Amino acid sequence: MRSKILCVSTAIMLFLVIASQSSAGMGSFGAPKEKTPKKKKGQMAEEIFEDRKNRRPAKMQDVIWDKNTQGMIRIFVKPSANLYIDGTLQLDPKGRRRKSEKFASALTVGAHVLKFERDGFETQEIKVIIEAGKPYSENIILIKKGQNRDEMALIPAGEFWMGIDKYDLKFIVRKIGGEKRFHRNESPRRKENVAAFSIDKYETSNAQHKKFVDAVGREVLPDDWENGTYPSGKDYFPVAYVTWHDANDYCKWAGKRLPTEKEWEKAARWSPTKTVAKGGGDSSFFPWGNHFHRNNVNTRNGGPGRTTITGKYEKGKSDYGLYDMSGNVKEWTADWYADYPGSTYKDEFAAEGQVKVARGGSFLENPVESLATCRFKHSPGTAYDDLGFRCAKDAK
Repeated sequence: MRSKILCVSTAIMLFLVIASQSSAGMGSFGAPKEKTPKKKKGQMAEEIFEDRKNRRPAKMQDVIWDKNTQGMIRIFVKPSANLYIDGTLQLDPKGRRRKSEKFASALTVGAHVLKFERDGFETQEIKVIIEAGKPYSENIILIKKGQNRDEMALIPAGEFWMGIDKYDLKFIVRKIGGEKRFHRNESPRRKENVAAFSIDKYETSNAQHKKFVDAVGREVLPDDWENGTYPSGKDYFPVAYVTWHDANDYCKWAGKRLPTEKEWEKAARWSPTKTVAKGGGDSSFFPWGNHFHRNNVNTRNGGPGRTTITGKYEKGKSDYGLYDMSGNVKEWTADWYADYPGSTYKDEFAAEGQVKVARGGSFLENPVESLATCRFKHSPGTAYDDLGFRCAKDAK
């Protein structure tokens, strides 16, 4: 009995000795316990990844940057993809493909080229300007290869509500913004009848315009093109810096034409499924509905401050499946600018043959300027970095 008590006491004493050594930073046999050093904040920011396992996106809070000489870039890409910055691989999710990926890093002040690649998706390449002490954010949505950029949507014949009335105007000013005077040329609201027609689902891209330029030997090119072609990686970005004559000539070459104002507005905002009190469909202020959503559209509010690849904003489609009818680039229409029938507002630019109508807003515009009812007027010989087009044609 006494020997059992002695054994128990010995075991208890041995346990206490080990515990005291452990608490003093010693191992189980008196050896110093190794402590795993904590990773310093921002250690991953400038890390060049050695292998696929370690190629992970940096968290924004991990980035340490010199605000006098550096800026910070924050990337969200969907789905995950290889990211090259100035030709150097910075993100390689190969072997762990995800629905999306985040990346953050410090970058020196100045211009940088970002390139996104993934098998089965269109490569995207963008140029960003990094400013000292400022974060730069970019959301990239990759588009699957094989999408038919020449695809058109059929808009059936029939009536639709065009323009706005005083109740619409009140809602716009209160819920979306702007002032009443900015919408004087959008009234009155009335029913218009439109024959069946087809319209491009996507804005005309650089790659499409390049085929036209090469085919007809056109010498006058968009201002952002160099050496006879568009910027690298911008194949499916909307062509811009095109005059009304450029757009009109392209559509004719493609066997199409520019849409009229009525056609454009019906395709952008009419929904036969959204019924009013008496039924029969209704028109919304934006292609997706009556309220502005920054994730649905490329405008000044939430966009990257430049054009994006056509078809990026899936939730911003119209009921007829058209992309970018709001934002990205404004779009030329066939019509000369004129006052609406029955309008009490008389615009000095409404003289026949003076200016053409553009629709849809752009990446430079505010939400209120990206309404499907908003009308822009431009001389047919002007070209801007936020002005493009899409084509239409009569239904067969």
